[in-house]
Amino acid sequence: MNIMMIMFHKNFLLRSLTLTTVLASTVLLADPPKPADAQPKVTPWARKATKDLPKNRTGGALTDKGLGGTDASLFFIAPRSTGLTARELPDIYWYVSAPTKNITFTLLRADQKNKTLLRLALKDVQAGFHKIDLAHEAKTHNLKPLEGNDWVAGDNGAPQFKALYRMALKGDDPKLLATAYIARVKAPPGADANDYALQIKNELWFDAVQSLADQLATPETAKKSAPREQFSQMLQAEDVLKSEIANNAPDATQAKARAEEEKVIGKLAVPDPIDLQSDKWELKAVPDPIDLN
Repeated sequence: MNIMMIMFHKNFLLRSLTLTTVLASTVLLADPPKPADAQPKVTPWARKATKDLPKNRTGGALTDKGLGGTDASLFFIAPRSTGLTARELPDIYWYVSAPTKNITFTLLRADQKNKTLLRLALKDVQAGFHKIDLAHEAKTHNLKPLEGNDWVAGDNGAPQFKALYRMALKGDDPKLLATAYIARVKAPPGADANDYALQIKNELWFDAVQSLADQLATPETAKKSAPREQFSQMLQAEDVLKSEIANNAPDATQAKARAEEEKVIGKLAVPDPIDLQSDKWELKAVPDPIDLN
């Protein structure tokens, strides 16, 4: 009886060891568990369908300062050429490097001889990132959605624009000017309005910036590294914060213009919400002429 009990215990122990070995090997061969806060990889911004579009963005610091000039600079967060959106009225982001007394935003229909559709004024503007909520302004000032084009984002071949819009930011005291083009296209099938990686792959610049800015301005998601790195990569890929300084300009002038980008990228690296200014625009009733050249 004792011999049978001993044999039973030995067989049980062997089976237990075999099972333990199998489980251990399964754990070793399995993929390591991913951390709960794993971040998506940065999707490089690279223009393919839009790579041959003409450069039409302007901005930065004005070089003809003269007496009483300023080193302040003004930028649309826009690509070098026409930026695309699939939204009826996207948010438009811009950046100013110094406080400015007055900023005027103008939306024009470029394919209709720069017909003015909307002009807004902003007083006592603080330095930093700013947002123009076109959907909100549309409700307040009866602005129609951007007219769309037939081109589907992600399709092969360069997009053709029958409907093209131009935006301008004009600053007074100090004197500043930035312009950028925007066109509305069709969203690709199954597109997610908040998926910035998909928006980048389909070259929907303004949609990707809006999705990223929403995350970077929210305390709960602002500390995630992927959106911050993604936003920085887009700014650098399109030289968004580099002033239009001529190559023959004095070295000191060029150095000051280039330093602004480094300063902003450095701020974006800090895991805090971006300082997005909350602005209250007013309709500019008298549409004064604006020099867009």
